[in-house]
Amino acid sequence: MSEVDRQEATHRHVRRAAHLITSQLSDRPAIAIGTLAGALGVSEPDAAELVRTGAVGEASEMFGEWRVTVAGYEAYRRNAGRSLPEADAVLCSELDGFAADRLDELVAFLHCGPRAGAYRP
Repeated sequence: MSEVDRQEATHRHVRRAAHLITSQLSDRPAIAIGTLAGALGVSEPDAAELVRTGAVGEASEMFGEWRVTVAGYEAYRRNAGRSLPEADAVLCSELDGFAADRLDELVAFLHCGPRAGAYRP
């Protein structure tokens, strides 16, 4: 398999995982604060404050990072009054850094793991 083929396969894997999370696991903590900050165009401390106040929905710590749900992000996005990236695009950005086996581990954990709680960093 060539490098281009490998990259395309990885990108397809990421898109499938992002679609699965947005369509079936939107109540699970999937979007890390760093990715949220990038999507919202704010600093990480500002994104952490939005998470802390609950402005982007419920959050939980997973894999050592505070994460918000797709549902929470989408609700924030709808009420933002400005154009923000769709959840699929944000999740693809989030998941792009995961190795294939870690990506599968994340999706499996989201499937059987707890829904996000009202915990605050």
